[in-house]
Amino acid sequence: MSSSSQNSLKSAPQMPPIIPPLPTMSTDVTDTKPSKSKTSLSLSSIKTMKQQVGKSTKNVLGKLPNVGDYHLSSTNNKHETGAAIQDAFITVDNSSSMSSRGNSFTTIHAMGPQVVDVIPPLADGSGSGGGRNSVTLAVASKSHGTKSSSLCKTDDEDSCCSDFSDLDNIVQSPKRKKIKQSSPPITITEDKKQQHRDRNREHARNTRIRKKAYLEKLTDTVDTLGREKEEKEREKRGRESQRLETTSTCMQVLMSFFALRSSYERRRDLWSLILDESCFYCVLPVTPYRSFLASEVQVSKCQRTIMGIDGIINDTASLHVLVDSLVDRAKHIDGKIKFSYTIVTDDTVMVDTQVMARFILSTNNAVEMGAKQELRKQGMLYCKFNSQHKIVGIELMFDVMSFMLQLKTATGTDAFDVVPNTVQTCQRPFQEPMVMTFAERPYTIVQVNRKWELMTGYSADDVCGKAGLQILQGDDTEQDKLYLLMESIRYKRPASSLLTNCTKQGQKFRQYIQMFPLSHDSKVTHYVGVTTFYSQHDDEQQTPLGNMSHK
Repeated sequence: MSSSSQNSLKSAPQMPPIIPPLPTMSTDVTDTKPSKSKTSLSLSSIKTMKQQVGKSTKNVLGKLPNVGDYHLSSTNNKHETGAAIQDAFITVDNSSSMSSRGNSFTTIHAMGPQVVDVIPPLADGSGSGGGRNSVTLAVASKSHGTKSSSLCKTDDEDSCCSDFSDLDNIVQSPKRKKIKQSSPPITITEDKKQQHRDRNREHARNTRIRKKAYLEKLTDTVDTLGREKEEKEREKRGRESQRLETTSTCMQVLMSFFALRSSYERRRDLWSLILDESCFYCVLPVTPYRSFLASEVQVSKCQRTIMGIDGIINDTASLHVLVDSLVDRAKHIDGKIKFSYTIVTDDTVMVDTQVMARFILSTNNAVEMGAKQELRKQGMLYCKFNSQHKIVGIELMFDVMSFMLQLKTATGTDAFDVVPNTVQTCQRPFQEPMVMTFAERPYTIVQVNRKWELMTGYSADDVCGKAGLQILQGDDTEQDKLYLLMESIRYKRPASSLLTNCTKQGQKFRQYIQMFPLSHDSKVTHYVGVTTFYSQHDDEQQTPLGNMSHK
């Protein structure tokens, strides 16, 4: 390179005070990674610079010569620092112009996209650039204002061009090439479009797969829920069917209980089919108008509790003895009153194995048998069943005083005697013939009253402690009735029967006798027999002597 060119290069950093001198330094772009804030000089930026310079630089910056090599230099040594913005300049060397014109070179300092000032060359060829026909372009970086400057010099205006279109043909430096490579060509853009299309297709395909999987999962969920719903409905129908079946079975068992009670079933095995033998109980109000054991009474609750199957059979026998006492024996000497129970199903409530319902006891032929009116007793029941649908316990609740008033009306008498259940309660006067015996064989007579002596012809001294009731039996005594009577006594149950017996003189008479067990310390020790009707007769004539109803 000629000496004039070297002098021009050396004089390039010597700028007026308005633009501080910039140290020149050749930089290999391939070894430098410029930061994002570094400014590069491109064709568009040069055009912008020219427009900003205006007409004042048109005569100076003419047509640039065809140059061979461009070298990108920097005025900042901090190549790797992202915060510092590097100020670069391009040195254009044209060997042909240098050989023909001597000091012909062009130096362009690029600092940013904005031109700050244009320093025209001095007339004597000196100035900021040091060349004869040199022009300084001051360009400010956006990061630090006019801290640095750019210089563009040329020897004469003929070597300059009116625009910078020839820069497109300039051979790019390595750094410029790297920057250009970062902007993909049109083929890369098409590839990206294809990639976008492929990615969209893949996304659509994946979306369809996800939708399909979601629909399959949703279908499986709907099917599962449908099956679960059907299973629950089936279980619900099964439970409802089982509940109805259980309710029907329990109601049938309950009706069977009342049927056995109203028919006075004596066979224990039939009762055991519907009652739980191990723990059955029955709770009733205290009923002084019929026989019961004193040990069953719970005074604090004014109720009595019957335990076991034998206890409920005994209570059933007591109920039948009461109802049969309403018969007018003078008109219907062998008459029996029938009664039945009715369960009001409309008001029935069943929860699990427990039933609550209303019941009605009513006589069917009491008026026909000589009573003044029919009996009707209403109440509530509560019944518990076990898993085999057997009755564990039953409670019957009703108005005792109301039923006692009906009994008085039905018999047509105002008198009402309490049925004895202990030996102590028998120590009182009786209006009917009375006899007391032991509860065990041979049923020895313990006590009689005066009316019994008149009816039989035996005195108390003749029978008390010496004989039993068999002394009254004769050839005409009904053995079948006697057997039933004695069977009830053996089981310690209340009993009643119409028997034909003989007096001490051998005269026949018929008596309707009621036998009530007497207990002491929860054990039946005695029986008391009360004759409510008797009549004397011979083969030709029957004479009724009394008809005493005991309620």
